[in-house]
Amino acid sequence: MPEHIVLLPIAGTHVAGSTAHITSALTDVCGVHLVSMTAATEKVRIAFDPNRVDLLKLAEVLRSVGCEVRTSHAVVAVDGSACSSCVGRIENALRALPGVLHASVDLTAQRAIVSYLAGYLTTREIVRGIRESGHRSLEECERTRAGREGRVLVGADVP
Repeated sequence: MPEHIVLLPIAGTHVAGSTAHITSALTDVCGVHLVSMTAATEKVRIAFDPNRVDLLKLAEVLRSVGCEVRTSHAVVAVDGSACSSCVGRIENALRALPGVLHASVDLTAQRAIVSYLAGYLTTREIVRGIRESGHRSLEECERTRAGREGRVLVGADVP
């Protein structure tokens, strides 16, 4: 059985109640093998089977007991997303990245908006995910046209 271990930064443990309550809610989730946390550090360590439960579900369980998982957000301009099929490919590639909680592509604005676990994924990996879907960020295209190799990120992390 495959096992992933994630260390999630959380907020609201003082509101959510006891560590035992949070731990119990997570261990009740099918596919979670082990949970440990210390309220003082506001981090929870979870060992889970990714074939049975995903990070989004774990974040939902934490929210249901009054905790919020700390996330970062990136906005990346995307080139070549001309149809809904392109949008679907990019979104699926981004959602497959470890640590991504939500990804959407705005076809009109030609940008991808990604919410991910703080400290679990880098924006460089997000751009790589877009590239692996067969698309590129707009700045990457401009740098390539200018004859320079480009790795790019358009956007910023927001705590």
